[in-house]
Amino acid sequence: MSSKEPREPRKSDKKIKQAARMLLALGPQNAARVLRHLEPEEVEKLMREVLRLGKGDDVQNKKAMQELKREIEKLEQVTMGGKEQAKVLLTAALGEKKAAEVLERLELRDIGRKFHELEEYSVDQFSQVLAGESDQTAAVVLSQLHPPYAAQVLSQLDPQRKAEIARRIAYLKEVHPQALSAVVENLRHKLEQLETEQQMLTKADGENILVQILRHMPPGKEENLLEALEEQEPEIAARLKDRLLVFEDLLELDRDGIRRLVEAVPDQGVWARALKGAGNTLRRHILNNISLNRASDITEEMTQIGAIPLREVEYERRVIMRAAERLRAAGEIYFDRDREDLIR
Repeated sequence: MSSKEPREPRKSDKKIKQAARMLLALGPQNAARVLRHLEPEEVEKLMREVLRLGKGDDVQNKKAMQELKREIEKLEQVTMGGKEQAKVLLTAALGEKKAAEVLERLELRDIGRKFHELEEYSVDQFSQVLAGESDQTAAVVLSQLHPPYAAQVLSQLDPQRKAEIARRIAYLKEVHPQALSAVVENLRHKLEQLETEQQMLTKADGENILVQILRHMPPGKEENLLEALEEQEPEIAARLKDRLLVFEDLLELDRDGIRRLVEAVPDQGVWARALKGAGNTLRRHILNNISLNRASDITEEMTQIGAIPLREVEYERRVIMRAAERLRAAGEIYFDRDREDLIR
């Protein structure tokens, strides 16, 4: 009777044995920290191998630690080398197609983490920034957040927009990682800017606080309050009016200013609703200073949407003017009243 030849150890068996030796070399406390990150099945395989290996001698432990060090150095090279280095290593190991899939998954995971980090901001702050974005952008952003947080943000947005944003979420297709990355970075910048403004506000005087309050009031009520204040404190009212922007103030912007503002608020639906009921002079000033195609699209949408409630018009105008105030504060656009201070 012929005796069976000893079975050649499989590559996976060798890897498990190698990992078990590394665990033994790490010592009980460090090994325990590693095991907490593994799946139960992986822990069981490793423990079976640890029982077979026993304690191991100093030479074996030293060899295991050297191997562990080499593996860590490889990981550090991938981390330090960035996406291109990771792509080279993964392509060599997995092939071009599989490497691309792995990289995209890693990139999407990293972008998802960045979106979740933004949930550290209050719902009020987040909804305030998101109110200035288009419905499509809002839908993409909300789809990346944890559902409970996203629900709170959505509940604070304008009632007229909620249904449309929800509809766009339902119809969302796969979004390219580069587009998601651009959205999350833009959002982060705006949230940081808002937080800075709010922190400065806590140290500001009463006029600054009143300006911020007025900016968040409906336009009609804002005007009534300013008129009442003008009767009692005309100088304060004049300073407040100079700092507050109303929709008609867009007449003070030149061609570059109008175009920059339209870039900041690219949703043509916002402009179509905001221009409803606007005077012919203002309407012509805006449409004549943007591209012919964009002006045509806005005019066509104004016709298609028909009659809409005044509160919807006021809301969209407020979205545009918030963007105008941000651009003005950043020195990207200038109104006529600002030009007196410019040094030429």
